[in-house]
Amino acid sequence: PLDVTEVTRHSTTLTWRPPLDDGGQRVTHYVVERRDVNSSQWICVLSCVRDTQCTVQGLTEGQEYMFRIMAANVNGVGPPLDGVNPVKARPPFDPPSAPGTPKILEVGSNFVHVEWEKPENDGGSRIQGYWIEKREVNDVTWQRGRQYEFRVFAQNEAGLSPASVASTSVKTVDPIATKAPEIVKPLRNANCIENHNAQFQCTITGYPRPAITWYKGAREITAGTRYKIYSEGDVHTLTITDVFGEDADEYVCRAVNKGGVKSTRAELLIMTPPKLNVPPRFRDTAYFDKGENVVIKVSFTGHPKPRITWIREGEAIESGGHYHCEVKDRHAILTIRDGSKLDSGPYRLQAENELGQDSAIIRIQISDRPDPPRFPLIENIGTDSLSLSWKAPVWDGGSSITNYMVEKREPPNATWIRVGNTRFTGMAVQGLAPGHQYEFRVFAENIYGRSDPS
Repeated sequence: PLDVTEVTRHSTTLTWRPPLDDGGQRVTHYVVERRDVNSSQWICVLSCVRDTQCTVQGLTEGQEYMFRIMAANVNGVGPPLDGVNPVKARPPFDPPSAPGTPKILEVGSNFVHVEWEKPENDGGSRIQGYWIEKREVNDVTWQRGRQYEFRVFAQNEAGLSPASVASTSVKTVDPIATKAPEIVKPLRNANCIENHNAQFQCTITGYPRPAITWYKGAREITAGTRYKIYSEGDVHTLTITDVFGEDADEYVCRAVNKGGVKSTRAELLIMTPPKLNVPPRFRDTAYFDKGENVVIKVSFTGHPKPRITWIREGEAIESGGHYHCEVKDRHAILTIRDGSKLDSGPYRLQAENELGQDSAIIRIQISDRPDPPRFPLIENIGTDSLSLSWKAPVWDGGSSITNYMVEKREPPNATWIRVGNTRFTGMAVQGLAPGHQYEFRVFAENIYGRSDPS
């Protein structure tokens, strides 16, 4: 059978076994074809696979495809092995399962403290966050901004989970003799050198005395060897020991009591040399279709903020026209508009500040029509026939050659006439007129179109 594995948004891997009968000649290669489930037309995607496994690229996310494999030997191409079920190009993971039923831990006049268990199944992708919805009891419409009943959704890269079971209904009450937390002195941004200590301090009042929680980004901080947390009256302090690059983040002090919730936040800025973090897609050659806008987005760290430069063929790339360069707080973005094969090649990204520099090479390949076939050669000339052969194009356009088309003409006639098509780099030409002179030319084709003539 034809096995399908490793399905992603734009590719899949096919595996099969050699034919039981090779027709008396060794199988030389396999031909792979695909078609959309809504179309009856088969398209050759790989014409010369040597192994019994291949990866098919260029699929469209959400589209369903059928695949088939044909074995070939010197006598020709055999009947196809068809896949049993359609294959849908989709991310390799699913939305998470529903979170646990929300529990009401605390109720105030204008707030409710809700807690829930994380989903049993994250769908194969990290949980990015949660959505909370609220509605009034006996109201069938779920909306954000209502009270009394709650449900939770988990989200990962594939999307939202089903809704959790709704919480028990609650009624907000005005607590007696309470005073919501008040930020008297907020946190301030801190600058620090690596391997030194950094300190955040704020003053927060409230009655009952608020419960204080510290966060680094979205992650709660607990006291330990790296973090010293203590309070003296209404003054709350966080000390970070031996800071290093990854400690640079937003820090939040959150105060909660029955009267409400208040938070104060500030940034820890660490004097560090630049560091580029190239995404996995761009660590090897990244492929794009002709005409597509190529967007290269690379995150960086470093303080002071590094100077960013994109370089191609020894020259700095300026924003405008074909290129657009953008630098955000933590990302360097290069957009190449309407990409063509002329844009293929290495791009160098350089980040530099007073403490040092970092650079990365990013290789881009724009898929396009192939180059022309090379070195057409005529041999075995007979009275009405000859053999024509040629070399494959230097560049296949980023997609396997699916077909060659041969044309002829009789000088001085300027009209070219099609001789035939083949998947191989040679053809026997028949039916020529004895004593006539002929010229031949060859085109190569891939899924993006036909090359210029040889």
